[in-house]
Amino acid sequence: MQTFSVPGTIFLNVLCGALFGLPIAFCMTLAAGTLGACSAFLMSDLFAKSLVQRLFASSRHLQTFREQVTKYKRNNNLFYFMLFLRITPILPNWFVNISSPIFNIPFAIFFGATLLGIAPQTFIAVNTGVTISQLSDALLDSNSAANGNPLLNVNTIVTLFGIAFLALVPVLVKRWTGMDNTDNTTSNKSD
Repeated sequence: MQTFSVPGTIFLNVLCGALFGLPIAFCMTLAAGTLGACSAFLMSDLFAKSLVQRLFASSRHLQTFREQVTKYKRNNNLFYFMLFLRITPILPNWFVNISSPIFNIPFAIFFGATLLGIAPQTFIAVNTGVTISQLSDALLDSNSAANGNPLLNVNTIVTLFGIAFLALVPVLVKRWTGMDNTDNTTSNKSD
């Protein structure tokens, strides 16, 4: 589903959590999500670069993404920017998957940021499945009392955004310590 940008992977992650339990389902869905995103990246790189550029030529998302990638490449912070994009829902993951090759984002950076960046959402989805399974088991068992805590609450959302902003800490540290390389005199290579 990730490879072809079909929506609904979150439901499969929840289902896997309910069926296989947290450790197995988390590893399985994290691997599948990362490999699917990498497959979409490679397919876009090999077959669809010009099509994606034509389809999204007037998209403000593509232009903004291009500007940010250029900025973070210049400052050697591209990995942290990609990690931030993966953790937060600022740009849809399918858009990041198919547009990254257009801006020559190295595959290693894409892979690493994807693996680490989708882990929090994957964990939450799988854990939701585990919790639903436990709640349904508790409802079937007349001797158990299921607790009524919501699965996705304000604390979960704040935690996700907190993790996302942790990805920007190295960038901020570079700026505060003066190690930020914002010298515009370097020549830009066009590919």
